Amino acid sequence: MSIQNEHALKLQQMFLKNLVQDSPSSNDSLTVRTFGDIQAETVRFYLYQDVLEELAFASYYREEPCFAILCGHFSMDDEGAFIEISGFDGLEYISDIGEMYKDVRDAVEQSRRDISRGQMEAGQHVVGLFVGNPGGDALLDTEIARVHLSLFNRPFQLALVIDPDAQKIGVYTRSPHARFHSAAFCVVQHNEATETAVAEDAEEKTENREVAEESEGHQEVSDLVR
Repeated sequence: MSIQNEHALKLQQMFLKNLVQDSPSSNDSLTVRTFGDIQAETVRFYLYQDVLEELAFASYYREEPCFAILCGHFSMDDEGAFIEISGFDGLEYISDIGEMYKDVRDAVEQSRRDISRGQMEAGQHVVGLFVGNPGGDALLDTEIARVHLSLFNRPFQLALVIDPDAQKIGVYTRSPHARFHSAAFCVVQHNEATETAVAEDAEEKTENREVAEESEGHQEVSDLVR
């Protein structure tokens, strides 16, 4: 096998390793809550609780609208394709939703540069747009849809909209050559008790190791954010 073919094979293996993964499911360490008919979706969406809480707080924190670039992973399992929304980048406040195109464009470009330079978690991609829109009733405003169609034109990239005044959240996506629709989604929460136990166990092991070495010489928004 030539060096070039060997390199191509390694790249394919890395791609498949990142692509084929188990989707989040409720267990001792995770609680997964479903909002809507997730089985009716071509692609399933998993939104992490800590990310949702930070974005909800950002939308409440000031009176102006805000936006951020959603980051995460495109993956597949035995049930099909799914997207994990596990982080965000470039949170900014703006004076008017109708004037956000340039700022969002610049933020998307910066996020993609950061990803290409390895400055984000391995395997992460730009997966959508968050907008905090006070008074918008968490609807897909015409301007939000226009910006999304222009800058997030891969199928199934989502738009996450929060109205802090109405305490509502909307999740929207679209299939290839189709209109936007309100999407079902799952919220993934890390179980604190399990995390605490794991952390305490790790701390105890560290302390024991240090002793040994010495002897030897963290619908409605209110429904989603608890």
